[in-house]
Amino acid sequence: MQKMFNTIFFSLMVLGVIHSPIVLAEEVTQPAVSQSAQAKVNINQANLAQLVAVKGLGEKKAKSIIAYREKKGAFTDLSDLVNVSGISERLMKKISGDLTVG
Repeated sequence: MQKMFNTIFFSLMVLGVIHSPIVLAEEVTQPAVSQSAQAKVNINQANLAQLVAVKGLGEKKAKSIIAYREKKGAFTDLSDLVNVSGISERLMKKISGDLTVG
């Protein structure tokens, strides 16, 4: 019975249906890349392409951020984004994890 179990288990491992414990251990120890691990976009220095790359910001909102920055000067806090046309408090909270002011 044990021999049959080992044969089936090994066959399933070879077919990739079951991962070996070694593979599972490697998968567990590899850190997942999270959004917070990625570089944040500095809203005081970012160009249009960098701002558009932020999930939740389209070209129109990105242009509004740049226009506001050019007119009013550097942002001192992320919460200042609500002063930009098209950026609601809800959106600001949603994207603030991907942004920085410097």
